[in-house]
Amino acid sequence: MTFTRLAAAIVAVPACAAAPAKPVANAAPSAQPALPVAFGALFNTGATWRFGAVTCRIEGAGEVAGGWRSSLRCTGSPIASRVDHDFAATPSGLWIVDPEWEGDLRTLPADTMVMAADPKPIMRPTVEDPNYPTGRLYELRAHHGAWCMSELGYGGDEAAWQLCLSPSGMTGGWGSVFGEKGSFGDVPLQ
Repeated sequence: MTFTRLAAAIVAVPACAAAPAKPVANAAPSAQPALPVAFGALFNTGATWRFGAVTCRIEGAGEVAGGWRSSLRCTGSPIASRVDHDFAATPSGLWIVDPEWEGDLRTLPADTMVMAADPKPIMRPTVEDPNYPTGRLYELRAHHGAWCMSELGYGGDEAAWQLCLSPSGMTGGWGSVFGEKGSFGDVPLQ
């Protein structure tokens, strides 16, 4: 009887050893809540969108305490880089941040959010110099199933940009600087 149990144990060992091991990355799932659908594609490292000669790609996406950060870089035309931005997100919304931003989500004022998790139109002017008519106008609006964010500088820096996002990713961009304008993909032209 002892021999039968020992033989059964020996037969069972190879079957157990052949079972695939789980990757370490799956051992401790992220404590982060899911990214909002409206802009979640901006945080998928390597995500790439092509619009004719223009290619836009997500670089360096990753988690920071309480949220995420990423960089969007576009190439292929002189105007493509106008939509290059660094982003930070929480479950409540999306912000554009400086490349030097240290990842402290507490430093992101709610009134500078560029898109909420459940987007609604925004029209937000800012005055840069009260003694001279300069400033910026930020807008978020719906367009063909996407949300398009744009910023227009006036009274000095006449540069502008627009970036359109759908749940599946980037749908287009637009930019101008020093009188040169260009667009790619599906955007509402200014």
